Formats: sequence, C-alpha cells, structure tokens
Amino acid sequence: DPTMPLRLSNEGGGARLFAGRLGLAAFHTRALDAAEVRRNTRLGPDGRGDSQAADVDEDAIPDDVDTCVDFANANQTVSCPN
Repeated sequence: DPTMPLRLSNEGGGARLFAGRLGLAAFHTRALDAAEVRRNTRLGPDGRGDSQAADVDEDAIPDDVDTCVDFANANQTVSCPN
C-alpha cells in the first residue's frame, strides 16, 4: 500500500511502544536466502564482523558452521527436525 508510511519499531499513533532495540535496518530488491541473512547478521552493521558470531538456536555453535541452525544441537549428531 503506497499510502502506508514505513514505520520501524513503533506503530502509528504511538499506542504500543517498542521495548526492544533496533540494531540495523536494510532494504533489498529481492528476498535474501538463509545463508545471506546469517552472513549479514554475523558481519554486523559495519560489515567488519561482530566479536560474537550469530547463534540463533543458542547451542554455542556459530550459525555459519552449525549443521542445524534452528535446532539446538551442540554435539552436531542429531538430525534436524523437518
């Protein structure tokens, strides 16, 4: 809807305040695949890399080498659920 303004981190009117933190916003001309999203997350907003790689499932295995990014699998031996 071209009449709808773009809003980041709050609704129009301010009825529901955003309690989080917005670290980076990016606009692309196409959908990014999962690997591109992980890479961008790992590199951070300055593109130089973050001191801590992304770990979506919090299993202490960085997402870029995790065999199952969305499922905690610290020993990397369990098959990912479908």
